[in-house]
Amino acid sequence: MNEVQEQIYRAVDILGDALKDTLQYDRTYPATVTEIVDPLLGQYRVRYENSNILARSRSLSDKYRVNDVVFVTEPAVHCADVDTNFYIIGKVKNSALDAADITAL
Repeated sequence: MNEVQEQIYRAVDILGDALKDTLQYDRTYPATVTEIVDPLLGQYRVRYENSNILARSRSLSDKYRVNDVVFVTEPAVHCADVDTNFYIIGKVKNSALDAADITAL
């Protein structure tokens, strides 16, 4: 790269970093179900790092058990009229079968 190209590259990199810091985006991370709060409403208490979070299943037909590892999404824009802004979007797939899975076979 010549000097002009290098300067352009650095400028774009700086602008990209500054823009990234101001963007709002959903965050998704794995969490462990620690409590079934209300199965009819799809509400669960989950643990992520050192936080206990109330999360709601995106689909009421999806059921989770204590110790299931799930993906939880935190929307970038929170709704003030909703009691929880965290959503369980699915279970982390595990290659090992647990006892309930084996008895279901």
